Amino acid sequence: MARMPSAHSDRVVVLNASYELLSVVALHRAIAYLLREKAEIVAERDGEPLRSASGIEFPVPTVVRLLRYIRLPYRQRVPAWSKAGLLRRDGHVCAYCGRHGATVEHLLPVSRGGLSTWQNTVIACVACNTRKGNRTPAEAHLVLRRPPTVPTVQTALLLALAAPERDALVGLGLVAAL
Repeated sequence: MARMPSAHSDRVVVLNASYELLSVVALHRAIAYLLREKAEIVAERDGEPLRSASGIEFPVPTVVRLLRYIRLPYRQRVPAWSKAGLLRRDGHVCAYCGRHGATVEHLLPVSRGGLSTWQNTVIACVACNTRKGNRTPAEAHLVLRRPPTVPTVQTALLLALAAPERDALVGLGLVAAL
């Protein structure tokens, strides 16, 4: 089947039979689900359909739903902490001034026993990070615009979606706009 030009066009959101967000898979895996009649297309992209050499045509899916409910093993309630996850959680916005931020800021500095956890880290711009230095926000007279939160697995998955994938789910009414 022909490849799509965009980097995100090869990704398809997979919903469980109950419309619960499960994962994001490669386009070829989603097509395999459709060919094996394990899924149905819930949302598709506008434009040319995919065509195989044998003449089979499929609209390019953005969201598919499994036809049978998949029971998942117990998922961690809290995703593992990572800088990439922290950037997604805070939207690349400084927790102090609201400008673009890309540095990890420990509320209780590492040198004073602070750990890299969801509740002890925020994203900060270089200026605020430098201003805070090796102090707590209160000691540096900085105020957090919002307290750090611990994301759920579902929230972390939603934040990891690219804009077209999130827009497709919002358009279907399955999630609220972020």
